[in-house]
Amino acid sequence: MQGRSSFREWAEGLGPEQRSLGGPLTWVVVTLVAAFALVAAQSPRFGGLLRLDLPPVLASYLLALASALTVRGLEVRRSVTPVQRGVGRLVNNFTFQLALSSTVAFSEPPGTFAFAALPVMGACFKGMVLRPAPRHPYLAAAHALGMAVALAMHPAIPYVVVFASVAPLALGGLVVSGFVSAGLAEQATALAQLRAAIRAQVLAGRGAEVERLSLTLERALALGAESRTALGESRRGAEAVLEASCAPSLEGPGLEKIHERVASLRGALGRLAGAIQATRELGREVPLPAAGVEAVPALPLAREVVAALAPRYPQVEFSCRATSRHAEQGAAAVGGGRASLRRILENLATNACEGDGTRGARRVEVVVSAEPEARLLAIEVRDDGPGVPAALLARPVAPFGGTKVNGNGLGLYVAERLARASGGLLRRENPSEGGARVVVFLPEVAAQ
Repeated sequence: MQGRSSFREWAEGLGPEQRSLGGPLTWVVVTLVAAFALVAAQSPRFGGLLRLDLPPVLASYLLALASALTVRGLEVRRSVTPVQRGVGRLVNNFTFQLALSSTVAFSEPPGTFAFAALPVMGACFKGMVLRPAPRHPYLAAAHALGMAVALAMHPAIPYVVVFASVAPLALGGLVVSGFVSAGLAEQATALAQLRAAIRAQVLAGRGAEVERLSLTLERALALGAESRTALGESRRGAEAVLEASCAPSLEGPGLEKIHERVASLRGALGRLAGAIQATRELGREVPLPAAGVEAVPALPLAREVVAALAPRYPQVEFSCRATSRHAEQGAAAVGGGRASLRRILENLATNACEGDGTRGARRVEVVVSAEPEARLLAIEVRDDGPGVPAALLARPVAPFGGTKVNGNGLGLYVAERLARASGGLLRRENPSEGGARVVVFLPEVAAQ
């Protein structure tokens, strides 16, 4: 009863990949070996050397082929139980080993010694495919029976000696190859689990991006509230100015009151304009590009951006170049395609031109370089402006954290998010020679 339970355990352990490989591969291997034996026996050069008795050998090979096809046909039927499948697998292995061993038994020396490798190779092949465990000796028993039957069909002292040497090697090879194959299968499973864990980590990272976006949206709601407050103050100020302008006298305290109201109105309108502009920029942000990843030639697009910004900032000297032929022809994989990469470059170059709002750059250079070993393109924006405050360099890029007096701090934030959404990253630093340096690293693909 315990043996039957062990056999069922072994039969149920035959996975789909083992069942699918067993039949066709057995058929192919047996066919190749049979063809080799036939050619060798008929060859004038090797026939006399191998001395192969062809009829019984071909008969055993035909039996193995018939067994492989029959077992394969039964296995595709859904009504076959695991025990029946296991029995069919053992029959298949018995006839397979019988065919290989009969080649040894029905040959004459020195061909016998040449063919002696076939039972060993066949057993190792079966162990690799079926991965038998040491506690399940059924497969080894089937191969041992195949060799014993082949020896019984042509018993003689020389063949007994040969099989006495071959059988331990074949059965040991079957167990060892099964052990190694099982270990490789476990490693493949562990690798698949690792990949699944990495995907889960990526999803968790995207969850953090969603949380970051929600904070940005909360800030957008706050901007909306600030806009409504500023608009209310503007309306009240306008009404006060209108009432004051209708007064009989506009001299003295009345005129000063109008001036105060106008100043208050101007401030409220300024705050309203800033809030509206910030909300517009926030609405234009694309946290995770909806479009797919596209290959975008980096240098041509960088030149287009520089050419478009030059009329807006006539006081700035622009330049654009690539550090190598590879970088000149390189294309970046960008989520959202050209639109996203254009947004990144426009935001970085604009920030360089405007500086901190009171002092901007006089020279802005865009440099495209390549790192072929890492499959990355680096797009660098250099300027000679005031640089990035040390406090900002010490913390991650965040929205509404810019340095310009009237800015909203979204330009660098949008560029950084677009780079990350494309599988890249953004790095900021202040070079020793002054100014600022912002580098965007993006995955490199072949230019289309």
